[in-house]
Amino acid sequence: QVGLELCPFRVLPLFWFHLQDSVPWQRVQVGGVIAAGLSFGVRGRSSMDSLTTNDEQGLSGAAVAEDGSASYPSPFGDEAAGGDVVVKSHREFFQEAEEVRAALQRVIDPGLETRACREACERVGAVWSQYQEQPGLLDPFMEELVSPLIGAISSAVHQSPRSPVSALPNLHLLSSLLYILTTVRGYKTVTRFFSHEAADLEPCLAAAEAEAEAVAQHTEVWSTLYCLTLWLGMVLLTPFDLESIDSGGAKGLSSRIFDLGLAGLRSTSRTRDASAWMLAKYFTRPDVTVAGCLQSFLKWTRDAWTDGDGSTVGLLGFVRCGAMQAWNQALKSAPRAVLKHVWVQLLDLAIRGPGGQGDWDFKASSALRKLRIAVACRAGLVALPPRLAPWRYERGARSLLVNFSKATGISTGQMFISESAGGGVSAFDPPARAGRVADKDTTPGEEAGVEEDEGGEDVPEQVEDVIELLLASLSDSDTVVRWAAAKGVGRITNRLPRDFGDQVLESLLDRCFTFRETDKAWHGGCLALAELTRRGLLLPDRLSTVVPLVCQALHFEQVCGNHAVGQHVRDAACYVCWAFARAYAPEVLEPHVPQIASALIQVAVFDREINCRRAAAAAVQEHVGRQGTFPNGIDVVTVADYWTLSARRPAYLVVAPQLAALGGGTYRLDLINHLVDRKLAHQDVQIRILAGQALAKLAAGASGDVAMHLNGTVLPKLLAKALVSEGAASANGSAGPSAAGLGLAAGTVQSRHGAVLGVAALTEVLQDQVSADNQASIRNLVPSLEKIRAYRGRGGEVVRQAACTLLGHVAAASSWTFKEATSTRYLQTIEECARHSSDAIQVAAADALRTLAAKRFKAELVAKCIDNYLAGLRKPDETIAARRGFVLCLGALPASALGDRGSEVIAALAREIKGQELPCKDQDDPQTRQYAVLSLGRVCLDLPAHGEDLAAVVAALEAAMGDYATDRRGDVGSWVREVALEIIAALLEAQQAGLAGPRLPDCTATTRLVALLLQQAVEKIDRLRERAFGLLRRLLLGCSSRGDGEGGEGLRRPSPAHCVELAYRRVCHGESYRPESGDGEAEGQASCSSAAAEGAIAWPPEAHERLAAALRSARGLEIEEPEAVGFAEADMVAEDQLKADRSAAVFDALVPLLDCEAYRPAIALGLVVSMGGITEYTAKGAKRALLQYLQDASAPELEARRREICAEMLRIFGHVSVRDSDTEGKRLIAPLFATVGILLAQDCFPAATAPELLQKALAASKASRDITRLRASIAVFIGLLRWPGTVRRQAMSVMLQFLGYSFPTVRQATAQAMYIRLLEEGGDFDLTGGEGTPAAVVPAEKLGSVLELITVTPWGTDNEEVLATALREVYEKLGLELPTAGRSLLAPKKPREEKPKKENEYADLVRENHY
Repeated sequence: QVGLELCPFRVLPLFWFHLQDSVPWQRVQVGGVIAAGLSFGVRGRSSMDSLTTNDEQGLSGAAVAEDGSASYPSPFGDEAAGGDVVVKSHREFFQEAEEVRAALQRVIDPGLETRACREACERVGAVWSQYQEQPGLLDPFMEELVSPLIGAISSAVHQSPRSPVSALPNLHLLSSLLYILTTVRGYKTVTRFFSHEAADLEPCLAAAEAEAEAVAQHTEVWSTLYCLTLWLGMVLLTPFDLESIDSGGAKGLSSRIFDLGLAGLRSTSRTRDASAWMLAKYFTRPDVTVAGCLQSFLKWTRDAWTDGDGSTVGLLGFVRCGAMQAWNQALKSAPRAVLKHVWVQLLDLAIRGPGGQGDWDFKASSALRKLRIAVACRAGLVALPPRLAPWRYERGARSLLVNFSKATGISTGQMFISESAGGGVSAFDPPARAGRVADKDTTPGEEAGVEEDEGGEDVPEQVEDVIELLLASLSDSDTVVRWAAAKGVGRITNRLPRDFGDQVLESLLDRCFTFRETDKAWHGGCLALAELTRRGLLLPDRLSTVVPLVCQALHFEQVCGNHAVGQHVRDAACYVCWAFARAYAPEVLEPHVPQIASALIQVAVFDREINCRRAAAAAVQEHVGRQGTFPNGIDVVTVADYWTLSARRPAYLVVAPQLAALGGGTYRLDLINHLVDRKLAHQDVQIRILAGQALAKLAAGASGDVAMHLNGTVLPKLLAKALVSEGAASANGSAGPSAAGLGLAAGTVQSRHGAVLGVAALTEVLQDQVSADNQASIRNLVPSLEKIRAYRGRGGEVVRQAACTLLGHVAAASSWTFKEATSTRYLQTIEECARHSSDAIQVAAADALRTLAAKRFKAELVAKCIDNYLAGLRKPDETIAARRGFVLCLGALPASALGDRGSEVIAALAREIKGQELPCKDQDDPQTRQYAVLSLGRVCLDLPAHGEDLAAVVAALEAAMGDYATDRRGDVGSWVREVALEIIAALLEAQQAGLAGPRLPDCTATTRLVALLLQQAVEKIDRLRERAFGLLRRLLLGCSSRGDGEGGEGLRRPSPAHCVELAYRRVCHGESYRPESGDGEAEGQASCSSAAAEGAIAWPPEAHERLAAALRSARGLEIEEPEAVGFAEADMVAEDQLKADRSAAVFDALVPLLDCEAYRPAIALGLVVSMGGITEYTAKGAKRALLQYLQDASAPELEARRREICAEMLRIFGHVSVRDSDTEGKRLIAPLFATVGILLAQDCFPAATAPELLQKALAASKASRDITRLRASIAVFIGLLRWPGTVRRQAMSVMLQFLGYSFPTVRQATAQAMYIRLLEEGGDFDLTGGEGTPAAVVPAEKLGSVLELITVTPWGTDNEEVLATALREVYEKLGLELPTAGRSLLAPKKPREEKPKKENEYADLVRENHY
């Protein structure tokens, strides 16, 4: 194949090893040769050489998705076609050959039982399916794979043609297995190994007819008919006349085969494909042609287009497809002598339609239209001379090594490579395949003679109709039709004279490449250009016209509503560029290389879609490898490869700057201009944001020429785009492609937003390099935007956000002149944005205010800001959104500017965090509290807070850590706790390092804050648990949560203030906790030691050595933030298992700290929440760690541990309200019941605590109607049955009340628990109360009857009579008194008081009339 001949890696070891580490070559085993492959997106092949595949098409088909990418010929050549080779499934050989051989020998045994045969066939089919992407590996074994199966089928057919199943019971299983092999390797390869003797014809036909009758009744056995039809097609290749083989009968063999094929064309399964192929072989026979079967089939085709053949409406579409498939296969297989009598009629059939309605006949489906194109094209080829166009361009043989030698200067003489005038030719290439270079090897006179001869040739008029159909189909709505039309254009043009071929190209360019056409026409046009290029039909003198159009297609995008289309056009344009590299000699393409290189590089790094970026990179690599004329080619393919371009953000912000720096900035200006002209006006807001960031990266460190270009061209253009209105743009015609130089989207919100972002980005990086005129325009840009009301309308919010960003960058430009009036004017914009309902706008306003206040504001202006924000927080009618903005802005003010107002600001923020003393109860908002915690952290770490201020800060942080508010969004209080974790950790690090700032009074306060971190580190929410654990490790071990070196020696971490900024950017900007540049680059790094620094009076916390040892014990497991877990770990371990391992590591490390009295309440409370949670791996991890703690110790220590834990459980019972309406009680009591139930089941509760536990459990469940709480309490009361006496009797009374409860789920859970518990009693059951009460021992016989009664009673029923009868019997057998109160079914019901009837009111009238 050409891809292998032009890439002879057998003799190019130097080239291979030089590039394999820098270029994303994917290796595949093809015919024993390691070939390098480039990728046009990820296009795997679902099947190879399917029955609908054309001979000249190396792929199984194009993508069906309209805006997706078509599948194009692989750079490996035809044999390796099918898209990318997935490296992770790469195989070197047929690994399971021996296993498959043995299995095939088993399944062909007629005596093998069906079940064993099915299992073996499923195993073999699964093995074959693994080679779907590398089916060539099966070729050496193909005869061994096919022969046993077809041999067994053949034997059965010969033994009993009408009923082969009787001879081979597993016939259908073997046929299904053979069908799987055809889908993996392709029917053409598989059928070569079918037997095709004349003696097989009649038995095969008889068996196929019998199976056709069976399929009509049992459609699941169609695979047998499919295989028999393929076999029949191979047998038809026998050279004997059918009449000489015919044994006689009512109908001749020819008629029977024809009828069988026609019946198969009506099938809805793959049998239709096999029948089409079989009929094509049938029509190639001379005796069939003489009999006139083609004319009969032509008449049948016309009848099949209506219901003339008896087909139902539902099957009509399949019949039509079958007819066209058969003609397509026949045109591929039949000789020209046979087709010359019918090609005119076939063209009429394809162009005018079988029904005579033209396009309407083929409108039903894309499959029909695709087959129409194929039939018309192949029929047209019959009308043209059977030779390729002599005028086509032929580059001749060429070698990658020669281009590499020219580019690098490395000699290639040692590798047996010689150079010729037309390019490098390998010494190992056969001379016959070397070809010729038409432009070099012919004289002008000879060329003129050829053209003169061509001019005398006549092309039939019908061919013009075919070309018209093909060109029109390039704009079809379906990709597969356009792809078929493009191939047809290439095939037809390859047979035309030069003048006619040039007309075809001209018409193609006029039809498809105009701005009036849709994306479909551009896509089809690109596919057709690529086909013409691959066949040498696009002559070099046409490149000057075609290359600019292709470059436009590389950037094609049409906005349709709220989305844009054009991805498939850009992908196809990359295919054209790839074809350029393979088709032309370097000296031919060299004049166009700068234009192609610039466009491809822009697409490779800046395209929105991953497949387009990768396709452009593949085209670049092809040019570098085959042309050798790309500027800095090797460096480009080293930087921009298949993997580095896979993620959009790195492509914009990492790869693009690296490419811009190559060769002294060869691509820098082109990349900048592309961003300015296209990406900053993109439909996708995320692309515009990335484009602004990339523009800043490209402009950073720019040379004088680039700075001059930015000042003279880019900034004026962006400023003009930002201020032009949509109406003015339309009036001036600037919405067109080149209107006023403003680009394609001038005057739209997208264009304005991108322009403001671009100005902000350039202002940030250029600063002093911005000219004075541009400085003045940029300073006035935001007021000018407000003057033209640019924020109004749909999408105006993003412009407002970009304007705030610009204000911050202008204020940060210290060398720019800045008047006080400008600061006042900017402050108005910021305050307006701070009140906006959008979080992003509020954050942008706060960021701008922080820069302005620090660099430009005077003290009076800062005081004004504080007064306005504090007054806004006190207003009872202020909106929640405005309050959020005010809180953010208070934290944005620098501490140095607050002065004496710091205490007032801290007090206001503390009130917001606690949610107390709010002007209106409706202003309670979790996001406001979250922002308040962030602002408090930013303020307090810079202010020397002492006394009451520091106490207010600590109290506010403790309140934030206790925020467990919930609403319909879930645990919204976790937003507040997550931020409070960061602030507390930063505050503690400041104490540890002895830094200037807030100083806690003593170690007690520090211990209290560490306890809060520990509580979150053992609670149920994964992200809080892992973050708290990571902060504790950083605080006490001086390392991150990633398990850095022991002890943290030599590590540096960011300062506390920088940690707060990281938390701010995490919450407000969605960034990671870990800074990109590494923790060690922040200013004022803190020490990594857990020891107290000099002057640190509040450090260390209590038992800090024990705490550090516990944290260090988890170093063996990698504890990562959830978003940091990569694909490699997810591939090796299930995601849930990975989370479970991290969760278990945290619990195992921290639960032993229950020994520390200072941390025991916090850890116990967190464990209660985790053990009673609904997340399975969290509950299991917490349970295992706690039980291990309570069981792994010496006897005295074990008793003390259990006593302490039980005391903590009882303490939690006492501190939580038992009312259902209480938020804290609702959160804690059910998990507390579950935890205590587990401890009772493990015999971890001392008997002395049982009475107190019973009373507290009764109090928590007595008045509750919370089903979750009631069901959780069952385990506690069941556990209390352990101790005889009053506790057991009261617990049993409660359980019986639950057994008669009004909630069915409670009754069922109680019955199940009671049955299990009573079943454990081996003898009598003592229910005697306390001292002085009569004995009440239930004999074992009665206890057994109670168990039986519990078992047979349907406790989930609504029949109260059945339940009451069973309950009374249980009470009687256990000797307990019936309940006199409570919610049991047996308790007396209180009489309902009749409410006095109200007089009809107006509200009743409204409700009755449904107003």
